[in-house]
Amino acid sequence: MDNLVELNLHLDGALSIDNCKKIAEIQNIDIPGDVEISNMMIVKDCHDLKEFLTKFEFPLSLLQTKEGIMNAIKNLQDELLEQGILYAEIRFAPSLHTRKGLSQEEVVNAEINGLNLSKLKSNLILCCMRGNNHDENIETVRLAKKYLDKGVCAIDLAGDEGTYPTKDYEDIFKYANELE
Repeated sequence: MDNLVELNLHLDGALSIDNCKKIAEIQNIDIPGDVEISNMMIVKDCHDLKEFLTKFEFPLSLLQTKEGIMNAIKNLQDELLEQGILYAEIRFAPSLHTRKGLSQEEVVNAEINGLNLSKLKSNLILCCMRGNNHDENIETVRLAKKYLDKGVCAIDLAGDEGTYPTKDYEDIFKYANELE
């Protein structure tokens, strides 16, 4: 088996059906029938990025508690190890995991704790999100700086670039540079 690395792996896009079932069970979330499969699969005639991004919603719904997040990252790393991966950088947007009351910092801590449950060497890329969420993005950058080299290795910008051009986030990345 080749020795491989996995860079730019989207947590909410990389969860297997088995991983989703495990984290749903831990959280006492019922997944009816094969709904999860249709909610996660990309169809051949996917028209655009906006349609593609809707497939992240189901797994994201399972990543709203510390337990769900920790177990999802640990299970994902274990699956990567089985595939021969030696190192991974897993990206996610902490602001998208706050729907049930977690703060972004609690989300980042749960991710880091999950990293430490597996033998796979991994780091996190914290994603700012395109959209009208400036304050959340500033918090994401602040947390990336706080946890840099403690499980976090980078920041990124994710989401629908057609609707929200990258140039609109220049101040976010200037702020990140000021923190160096």
